[in-house]
Amino acid sequence: MICRAPDPLEGHPAPPSAGAPASGAPLLATRLRPLTAADLGPLARAQRRHFPGNVIGRFGDPLHTTYLRSFLGTPTATAVVAESVDGPVGYALGVLGTVEHRARVRRRYGVALLVAAVLAVVRHPRLGTGMLRRRWALRSAARASSGPAAPVDTRRLAVLSHVAVEAPARGTGTAARLVDDFLDRARRARCDAAVLAVRRDNTRALAFYEKHGWRRVAERSTFDGRDLCLYEREL
Repeated sequence: MICRAPDPLEGHPAPPSAGAPASGAPLLATRLRPLTAADLGPLARAQRRHFPGNVIGRFGDPLHTTYLRSFLGTPTATAVVAESVDGPVGYALGVLGTVEHRARVRRRYGVALLVAAVLAVVRHPRLGTGMLRRRWALRSAARASSGPAAPVDTRRLAVLSHVAVEAPARGTGTAARLVDDFLDRARRARCDAAVLAVRRDNTRALAFYEKHGWRRVAERSTFDGRDLCLYEREL
């Protein structure tokens, strides 16, 4: 099961893919552990495999790993790896309070992210100009069709940003364990609700979240060309 959720910065790690054992038996996660700085490079590469259409990953390692680092060592985010006896088999990244996390990332990583983003656009000019053109088109369409202003959501929100489980560990409860861990952390952080987004064509993930009590609340298209279903769960 793979899910890409709305990133709080509008914009990822996955451990190296654990190979299936020789017997072909499923890999069972034996523990959850915090993500560390040593995981960032391998995780960025694996995440590009899990989420090949994600724009930050397409811009390359420097921007990608700088973005991932913003989830480490902070009470405003959570980053967890699921491990089996043979190594990592899944991960989950999330934000525990979007307002606080945005402020922290801008304060601590704003300059580094800006520099990495500028260099990424210089290295990938066609990708950068295409992204900006699409974002401008979406904003123009939103302004043209805008009705009355939507009410401001003042709730403290947790965002399940990224979840992925390697194929040999799917169907073993690893995804549910990672999501439940995130929800527990969100409750301890006194968030009012959790939100996430899934690609509309990812029917496996859509079914998983609906089975586990998440409610579909909207659909949208993103500036990097993805069609998403937005989900919410009260805490």
